[in-house]
Amino acid sequence: MKQNNGVFGLRALGLGLALAMGTASVAQAQVVILVFDGEKIAKDSLAAKDLGNKLTTIGNQLRTELETKAKAVETEDKALSQILAPLNEQARAQRVNGDLKTRYEALQRDGQGLQRLQERRRAELEITNRCAQGEFSKQLRPIIDEVSKARNATIMIDRANVTWSSPTVDVTAEILQKLDAKVKAVNVIKVNIPDPVPEGYKPACG
Repeated sequence: MKQNNGVFGLRALGLGLALAMGTASVAQAQVVILVFDGEKIAKDSLAAKDLGNKLTTIGNQLRTELETKAKAVETEDKALSQILAPLNEQARAQRVNGDLKTRYEALQRDGQGLQRLQERRRAELEITNRCAQGEFSKQLRPIIDEVSKARNATIMIDRANVTWSSPTVDVTAEILQKLDAKVKAVNVIKVNIPDPVPEGYKPACG
């Protein structure tokens, strides 16, 4: 009986130690979840504001270019319409195929060229924006990693993917402060798509 009690006692002690060690392991491996507001960072940080200003400048330049070309096409279209309006169908055809032929064909080419230019510029602005956002994310990532390591975080989640979280786990202000201290501007290079577009062409960030 003493032997049995002794064996039982060792087993009980071993089980107790295992439970204690298991509890310690769980405590040591505690999950630390932090949350940040990506939308706020992408709006309020110095780098994001710089990015936005540069994209706005590029957009305004493209808009001015397109408006200037559109106005020239519209002016020539009105001029030809005023010449042809008083004429009957036969006389109109004679003028279009005669002394006005060069101007009429040029107007058609300019109109078609304007449409292609509008499509190309729209695509350029869209790709430029995507490239700039990618550059911003590249600058932001090390800051997020730095804050995550400093806080011993196991998981870092964008607030957009969280239904609710305690303000105590929100590190947006900390990330913003560090990002503003290290990155005040983002390199934004306008993407230029050739015309005509070569077969198999894939635009790349500058």
